[in-house]
Amino acid sequence: MKKATCKSMVIILKKMFQRQLWIFRKIGAKYKKRYSVSLGVMIIAWFSIFMLIMMGYSFIYLQKDHSTCVVPAMYPSYIRLSGFDKKYTKYGKEYGLYLYKERKVLNVHNFQGIPVLFIPGNAGSYKQVRSLASEAAYQFSLFKMDPSLAKHNLKNLDFFSVDFNNDYTAFHGQTLLDQVEYTNEAVKYILSLYQNAQKNNKYGYTPKSVIVIGHSMGGIVIRTMVMMPNYLSGSINTIITLSTPHLLPPILSDRKMKSIYDSVNKFWLQSYFHKNESNPLHAVSLISITGGNLDTMVSSDYCDVSSLIPKSHGFTVFSSSIPMVWTGMDHQAILWCDQLRRVIVKSLFEIVDFKSINQTKPLSSRIDIFKKYYLAPTENSSEKRFLQAPLINPFSGKNIKYTVFPLKRIYILRSFGSISSKSHIYFLPIFPTDIFNFTTLSLLTDQKTISENGKQQIAIFLCKNHVSLTKDSNSRQNPMEIDLKALECKDSEENIIHLPSKNGLSKGYGHFLTYLEYSNHQFNDYQFILIIDKSNNSRNGFLIAEFSNKNVIHVQPEISTTKFLWNRFHIVLGANKSLVSEISIPNIDNSLFTYKLKMNSFTCDNLIFSPIIRQYISNSYESKYFVNTTKIDVNFHGTALFMPPISENSTRRGLNIQFWLDPTCNKPLNISVSLDLYGTFGKLIMKFWTALIIFMYVIIFLCLRKQFRIYNEYGIFINIRNALKLFMRDTFLTLSILPSFLFFCLSIFQFSRAINMDDLLNQQLKNKLWAKDAWKLWSINNLFFGYRDSLFWLLGPLFVTISLGFTIIFTQLTHFLISFTATLYNLLQKHFTKARYRKKRHFFYSFNFSLKLKQRLIAILSLLSLVAVMVPYQFAYFLACIIQFFTCIKTYLNIQKMGFEKALHYKNFKNYVYSVLILMLMHLPFNIPVLVVWVKKISANWRIPFSSHHNIFSILPIITLVEFLANEKMIMRAEPKMAKALDIILLTFSFFLIVYGLYYTYFLHHLVNIFSFFLSILHFIPFLPFFQKFIHSFMQHKKAISY
Repeated sequence: MKKATCKSMVIILKKMFQRQLWIFRKIGAKYKKRYSVSLGVMIIAWFSIFMLIMMGYSFIYLQKDHSTCVVPAMYPSYIRLSGFDKKYTKYGKEYGLYLYKERKVLNVHNFQGIPVLFIPGNAGSYKQVRSLASEAAYQFSLFKMDPSLAKHNLKNLDFFSVDFNNDYTAFHGQTLLDQVEYTNEAVKYILSLYQNAQKNNKYGYTPKSVIVIGHSMGGIVIRTMVMMPNYLSGSINTIITLSTPHLLPPILSDRKMKSIYDSVNKFWLQSYFHKNESNPLHAVSLISITGGNLDTMVSSDYCDVSSLIPKSHGFTVFSSSIPMVWTGMDHQAILWCDQLRRVIVKSLFEIVDFKSINQTKPLSSRIDIFKKYYLAPTENSSEKRFLQAPLINPFSGKNIKYTVFPLKRIYILRSFGSISSKSHIYFLPIFPTDIFNFTTLSLLTDQKTISENGKQQIAIFLCKNHVSLTKDSNSRQNPMEIDLKALECKDSEENIIHLPSKNGLSKGYGHFLTYLEYSNHQFNDYQFILIIDKSNNSRNGFLIAEFSNKNVIHVQPEISTTKFLWNRFHIVLGANKSLVSEISIPNIDNSLFTYKLKMNSFTCDNLIFSPIIRQYISNSYESKYFVNTTKIDVNFHGTALFMPPISENSTRRGLNIQFWLDPTCNKPLNISVSLDLYGTFGKLIMKFWTALIIFMYVIIFLCLRKQFRIYNEYGIFINIRNALKLFMRDTFLTLSILPSFLFFCLSIFQFSRAINMDDLLNQQLKNKLWAKDAWKLWSINNLFFGYRDSLFWLLGPLFVTISLGFTIIFTQLTHFLISFTATLYNLLQKHFTKARYRKKRHFFYSFNFSLKLKQRLIAILSLLSLVAVMVPYQFAYFLACIIQFFTCIKTYLNIQKMGFEKALHYKNFKNYVYSVLILMLMHLPFNIPVLVVWVKKISANWRIPFSSHHNIFSILPIITLVEFLANEKMIMRAEPKMAKALDIILLTFSFFLIVYGLYYTYFLHHLVNIFSFFLSILHFIPFLPFFQKFIHSFMQHKKAISY
């Protein structure tokens, strides 16, 4: 009887669930080619892994500059200024202000010098000031020992540094504002320290401003200071930033940080449209120094300030371009690199003017000094300095011996000091323009105009003689008599260009060459090149002077980056090549691509000097030098992602390659330039790593859309793996084509010309360029990948494919983690078989599951109260992810224990909670940075409450959804209108992320929150009749009482 009853029950159950079984078979029919689909999944997953490995290898090992930074020796000590406490600022106990003192050098700090304030960057330490401060103390000690300088009563540089307790400034906008408020008060306090020293000041002036140096995010702190209410007007007039991302924050996950950047850049951009009296930045100079591609933490593209300030107020320079530095640097090395710190400190001493009220020289003088130290004349036009140089007579004695060379196109000197004399003088006649119309005079020598000990080896002048000298054919064969007293000469010291003579620079700084270049309208008025040998030592060396027509090979405009994909660019420099040659490729101007340059090795014997190659970008202060090599990696920086089309001037940025070659080697030089596709992959990681995450979001949203459509139509919620298979079959191709289509559409709306700050300051031109409100320029390039070039149409399909592979891997790993944890729980449960363990078995699921409804509500309300007052909502999100993870484990365990009747329903719930978990876990990394800042402040005994991210509505929908799922409440099948709305929401989210997701990354949380809110409504709808009945009965009861 019992057996018959069981059989009949099975038959009844089969009939009841016949429709559901039919639906499962119907959906399963879509996977007839099961093995082919699985093969496709495996191919995409392995392709993504392969591309990730290849990009990672390229990023770490390929197209990397070689750093030759010298590690300096320092003897630091730090004095905390305890007087600057809570009575000056509310952050007096959390932050600190320090004064640096070098222990090895006797430098008594009596606050009579020039204050310099160092501001560290993200997770930076106040101790990072030691490299610059130590060098300043050393150089000042040398000044004091030099009798010629000691009488000038020079002032020392007093270095201060702020201690932010290694705060993560880049992650949290409010933390940056706290640092800005503290630093402004610190500047006021520092200036007040110098008031007491006013009596001992000969001129009666005390510093009214502070020189400020900022590293990384410290540079943004400085630029924000000048626009805050507690800023002391005029207290900052000189700013030097090291690897500071001026244009965009390194991480776009915090909305407040993005808002700060927008406000600061807008303030700086618009300030220059006012006259000097009303411009708060009219006397402020800003120099941005960046390390190039060795800096993998901050892209050097975002360190460019040419779109924020005019050239009269500052510029951006790469460390590899700075004379006597010539090396790239990583994010930390830029602080301690010995070559760079020497140059920075020298420039700071030179801008000091202790006779001035501000204790620094005027703006124009400061900019000229910074250009002198940071830019070579090849990048900083030397025309103005040449015209301003005075005419002098370098001779004061009598009976001076000299040598006049016969007139030649090329002069070569191979030794110096061969005759014992105090001075050796060489006259090299200049070609008259009526014989040969040469355009350029080039001179290269290994003799130092200024050696390490301060003594010159040679001096170089351009001279003319008022005495009539006939340059006929006879005079070229015989020495000419020159009246030395009648000579008028211009010193070439201001026009000298230093070139490295080998890759890398030793601590002695002795390995460099001296190069001079004059155009014909500069040397036409002169008759001689004068070389004065000031060294008494007989030595080997060389000097080459050549008259030539400048050899610049301009590549045809038709040769673009696309042609480099399958072709190499070849060029031959003939046997009669000049001392200096140059190749210009104007259409190579995109910093995403990298190239390789190869040339045949020199087979000539007894070369005078090794070949020198300089790679640079037109109108951008980025140069790289390569010595005695036949293969170089060509990479550069250009327009940053999402940045407006503003450049240094209206010309395109193009690649230029300059060669210094031995003219005595009469053999041709074959040069080839090719695209380095493998090296280019490394750039993709640096520039577009967020694109991979954004497209993973898009894929998950589209898979959820597929899951809900099937669920609302058939009542079956398919798992995420089947949804990914449907995505591959139905949507993958469309999603791959869409980015390419967007690239083509955006490339149509190109700008006819580029605009720069100096153009925008021209009122008439500004009106023509429709840019009356220049700030609009900052919001026109924030779409999609941030590039408006159809050349990148392949990026879309590539990143969609890689993101799909990562999504497949991520879902599989998450499923494995849930299965592994559930299996581990089962093993533990079997091991603890005693009753006292069985009673506590629910603990392994989650502590939240055993709580009653009232207790759960109390816990949720308590958490929301903490979010509103103390903790950021990111902490609540982290807890929600943990609870959702344990909900998935509980569901996984329960479905194994249920019978056939409940299994069908519970399988839907299992797939549903797992898909929600995938979405939440993908968003977790974007909440971690702010959470890390909060934990850091708690661990540092931060007494002031966390002052941002306390909006409970930013987390309430997510907590509500997690609570529904923790109580095993399956979402109801939506009505047609609601289902349509849900479908449109997910589709809109996907399109929004494709177009704006890379720029507005912080919107991801809002999208997840809105989606959770909509799902919570669908969960709540079944309870509406109960609440309506409850409210109706309550009202009826109230009326009955009133009667």
